[in-house]
Amino acid sequence: MYQNIRAYMCQLLSVLAIVMCASGCLAVGAVAGYAATHKTYVDGTFPCVSLDDLASTESPKPLCLSYTIGVGKKDNSGRKRIKGFLGKTGLFDPIVKEKNDAYHQMDINRGLVFGPTGCEHVYTAVYRAPGKQPVSKKYRHGHRDFKNNENVPEGFRQVGTLGACRQVDRDFVYKFLLDLQVEGHLR
Repeated sequence: MYQNIRAYMCQLLSVLAIVMCASGCLAVGAVAGYAATHKTYVDGTFPCVSLDDLASTESPKPLCLSYTIGVGKKDNSGRKRIKGFLGKTGLFDPIVKEKNDAYHQMDINRGLVFGPTGCEHVYTAVYRAPGKQPVSKKYRHGHRDFKNNENVPEGFRQVGTLGACRQVDRDFVYKFLLDLQVEGHLR
């Protein structure tokens, strides 16, 4: 009796492995097929700010960075990405997670809205220098896929499929920092 159950289980596991492999191959094929027929663009109406647009500093400020998505869910990979963009500016060092009243504070929340025009990222960002009142700002930026033969509306900038979210995050970070500098909140 045990030999029949063991043989049956081996056959079942073999069939399951084949199905899983086939579905994985289909998923990879579907993604590859989609990428071959579509291109990703970011909203070109969002101001394009580069590192050169930001004023540099001789003494980077210590920063506590908090990054959440949706209704306050912590997102370590998103935080790491935002931390990388902040680090490239040279404005902050170190950048830590732990709250410290002597540090500058930056709390960022990113919400996503999916619709017929693509994916819109809604950022709410709060910055507070030690001993100062917090400054809160909201930004909307997004990306959209277009079929290769589809007319792309004016103002969209093409990016790689995997680079769209990173591009949108980077655009937001640099625009937020520039606004803080122009308004005198970040010196």
